[in-house]
Amino acid sequence: MEDELLELFVQESEEHLDNLEPALLALEKDHSDEAVINEIFRAVHSIKGASGFFGLERISQMAHIMENLMSQVREHVMEVDNAMVEALLKGTDRLRMMLDNCGESNDIDITAEVDVIKKILENQGDSSAADAVESEDDEEEPATEIEGFMPDPYVLMNGLRHGHNYYVVKLHLIRDVHSRKRKPYDFFKEIEECGEFIDSRTDISEITGLDDVGSADPIFSFFFSTVMVPDLAKEIFDVPA
Repeated sequence: MEDELLELFVQESEEHLDNLEPALLALEKDHSDEAVINEIFRAVHSIKGASGFFGLERISQMAHIMENLMSQVREHVMEVDNAMVEALLKGTDRLRMMLDNCGESNDIDITAEVDVIKKILENQGDSSAADAVESEDDEEEPATEIEGFMPDPYVLMNGLRHGHNYYVVKLHLIRDVHSRKRKPYDFFKEIEECGEFIDSRTDISEITGLDDVGSADPIFSFFFSTVMVPDLAKEIFDVPA
């Protein structure tokens, strides 16, 4: 089951990258094309959100800082220039390299690509957005934790400005998914249709050894924002409160 989901993630992410590269080249010619800017943001946003579900930390980190940069552009905090496009193209190349070898992706060094984008954010935009993606060696004061997630404060504030509420949906693999003939990936689609997907994670703390694999019911958690009120959100996702 997990292999099938990972294969689907890679397939959809590669489709996003196939659209991302020509969109970036179009942005290089027209720095103010809102449709292209939104297309680029959605592509890296989708890759970032889904990669967290599989524990692909480096893919998530690369896509995250690219998303932060495009978020600043969408909010008109920053203006596009050729250096920005070049940095995003190099980030796209690195994402493709990691997707081609997901199993080893967490060992791939992305420091150079991340640092270039961080410098662009620091020089032109909001320094808090640059600080949202830190390397493993950084010793920063930890951010506020929400149900196991460490959300970027900039993302939270931006959503609140647009009237969004924040939710964490927790799914038991057996109880809420398999027994009801659903797939975890279906929830990515539902979330993207009604709001903004932020992050996802898998809790396997109940599995302490091989004897637990058959009886454990691991939890998938999705963190997202939407303008929907709580009662409507519960109805849409149809999971226990």
